[in-house]
Amino acid sequence: MSTSLQHPCHKHALILRELSQSCRIRCYLCNLYFHGPTYCCLDCDFFLHESCALVQLPAQIQHPCDSLHLLTLNRRHYCCDDCSIQISALRAIVTLPPEVQQDEAAKEETVQHFAHKHPLASFHVAKTNGINCQVCSRQVFGRVFGCRSCWFLVHESCARLPQEIKEHPFHPKHPLTLVTSLFTDFEKRFRCIACSVKSMFAYFCDECEVSLDVLCAVSSLVQSNEEKKDGEHQLSCFCMKSESNIICQFCRQKVSGEVYCCFDCIIFFHKSCVEELPQEMEHYLHQEHPLVLRARPQYDVRKFHCISCLGDCCGITFNCESCQFDLHPECALETLSAVEAGAGAVSTIEHFAHDHPLTLSHLKKKIKFDCHVCKQPPEGLTYCCRICKEFVLHKSCAELPSELAHIFHPQHPLVLLPEASSNYLYCSVCHKRSEGFTYHCAECHFYLDKECALKKATVKHQRHEHSLVYFQRSTTEHLQCNSCGRSCNVDLYRCLLCNYNIHYDCLPLPPTVQHECHLYHPLVLFDKFVSGRPDDQWCDYCEEIRNPDHGVYRCAECWYTVHIECVIPTVDLEPNGMQPTGNQPALDKLDSDIASLKETIEVMEKNLKETREKLEALKLKRQMELSKA
Repeated sequence: MSTSLQHPCHKHALILRELSQSCRIRCYLCNLYFHGPTYCCLDCDFFLHESCALVQLPAQIQHPCDSLHLLTLNRRHYCCDDCSIQISALRAIVTLPPEVQQDEAAKEETVQHFAHKHPLASFHVAKTNGINCQVCSRQVFGRVFGCRSCWFLVHESCARLPQEIKEHPFHPKHPLTLVTSLFTDFEKRFRCIACSVKSMFAYFCDECEVSLDVLCAVSSLVQSNEEKKDGEHQLSCFCMKSESNIICQFCRQKVSGEVYCCFDCIIFFHKSCVEELPQEMEHYLHQEHPLVLRARPQYDVRKFHCISCLGDCCGITFNCESCQFDLHPECALETLSAVEAGAGAVSTIEHFAHDHPLTLSHLKKKIKFDCHVCKQPPEGLTYCCRICKEFVLHKSCAELPSELAHIFHPQHPLVLLPEASSNYLYCSVCHKRSEGFTYHCAECHFYLDKECALKKATVKHQRHEHSLVYFQRSTTEHLQCNSCGRSCNVDLYRCLLCNYNIHYDCLPLPPTVQHECHLYHPLVLFDKFVSGRPDDQWCDYCEEIRNPDHGVYRCAECWYTVHIECVIPTVDLEPNGMQPTGNQPALDKLDSDIASLKETIEVMEKNLKETREKLEALKLKRQMELSKA
């Protein structure tokens, strides 16, 4: 396979690279996030799936959607300006007719779908394409049915759905008919009684106005003989063989495999959730009385307000009837298990940024106010103020130490600032704007936001003495990989102290090499090798001083030891063609100090600008107050 190619969607040649599993990059053509093999231009931040990059995209095509004109490739679309037609390049390619004789094309299998006026032809599409099925809204791949003129594509299974389902277990009273709102009201959606998802295709009972999402209706529920009484619910055990949007009422995760269902209420539970759910519990959020598991709230409105997540819920609840206190089961068990399992959580804490005690809670969905520390929406385990209601901290934010020794600034400890000197600051590492709590070194004017403060060194590389920290993306401009010399801003490991940067896929080094400098035996890779005094280590090939903390290639029999760069040279990182300075410690140190000071100055300039703007605003406000007087 070629390691580079010239793609019509980009002006530069694309090189084949490997993205780590920690990296999520969006493909330019199909718009899907991915990792793994990619053809990319690192200088332009341009990435394509390997499969998308290998799709042939002619400059012009004759497409059935426009029989009068050729469609011209314009970036990621094929367009006809005369007809105002624009179709994604991948969709246009997969819907092109096959290049066969007319009599052979006539043999292509077709079906007539009730939701489309033209016959749908059967053909194959690649898995990574960013195209969704019109019926179930899932990505299409493999064998599909589609209209080449109108871009109407459906899975083969969706094209062959039965028009009517009789005696469906969720609604056995009347038959359900497959309908769509495509022809009537495009904005109309059918809300499924099983998963509550709105869709444009559904199985519908006109008499009862009951809708079932296509995936929920055909999920192949196979009933077993097992039944269980859970409070007021008569539960029947089923095996769900296909994917759906149905959610377990306890853990709020999608159900699959063995599940329990109450057909009267159309609610679902994982079998494991039902079997592990206690009938009664004592909880620190309500220490006065035990909480009893109830099938539904005991109120006229049939809903309850969960004290933990602050949401209005329906269905099962842990309830204290005398106090009208309710906890959603997921919130009750998540918080209680975090405290009792020794996961580093306590039920109540005192935090220096707030006057009242904070209680451990569980938030299931976004609320209208943000975490006070990081200014991000709080979800999952959080600490909340039960008095102020609107003061909330992520559990991880609440546990941040007030002082921190960090690899990014080892010179001095960093102090956590509860309030910035201006409305916001710029992090000295990622250069992103930070409006929340910030770690600060007053002596060096160094700032560190929460995201960067949580980063840790995870890799020790043989070419560098310090451990390296992973960044999915760096906003520092003009970084170059110290191995391959290319632009290095995505999926990289960094040592900020030395401005040492290396791509994820440039990390591996061969364990052994055969080199002309030592023809007698193979040279073996070592993380480090010190013979004698650490300050008196030499390369036997170039006869220059080598860093004792760097890896080496050496011959175990002859003790012949050389720089890695002498065996596997790096590329020139300087535009004037100077050689890398990896084997010159004095120049390395100077380059590191220069790079560090440049970054410090850049951040200080940004923060100074924001402070000046705030000063001018205060002066203007003072002038206005004087004019009123």
